[in-house]
Amino acid sequence: MDTSGGHWTLIQRRSKGDQDFNKDWNYYKNGFGDVATGDFWLGNEILHQLTTNEDYMLRIDLWESTGKYKYAEYNTFEVLAEKDNFRLVLAGYHGNASDAMGYHNGMAFSTLIEIMIQAKPLIVLTFTTVDGGITTANMLTSMDATVLVSHGMTLMAKNGLS
Repeated sequence: MDTSGGHWTLIQRRSKGDQDFNKDWNYYKNGFGDVATGDFWLGNEILHQLTTNEDYMLRIDLWESTGKYKYAEYNTFEVLAEKDNFRLVLAGYHGNASDAMGYHNGMAFSTLIEIMIQAKPLIVLTFTTVDGGITTANMLTSMDATVLVSHGMTLMAKNGLS
């Protein structure tokens, strides 16, 4: 991807509506969707392998149907091993979107399914669409934090040394 200097690896696309992101642990661990043309999640295990061998940055791009665009970048991005519940490591925010992710630095990954089974709050990204529908995506913010998105979102990782 050529965004912000290029050399980004697309780790999530969520703009086409062709994937249900309400999936269990194994789907998020291994990844799902159509990386080439559709909505997808690259996979927590792949993210762990990428981000623990070298320094990585995270970028989140958000678009509303009105054309409004926001982004957030983090100079430090790492996903720990499954034995650590794919714990998130983030630091060094900048951008024109809020630093909603900073609060979740050090928190463990979970899915909505595991939260409902365990009946306790963990990390899930919750989107509220313009029509009020709720969908869930991944580990990047808590159930009580809401990002208003009506058109699309991408997450990208970049080797910090590039």
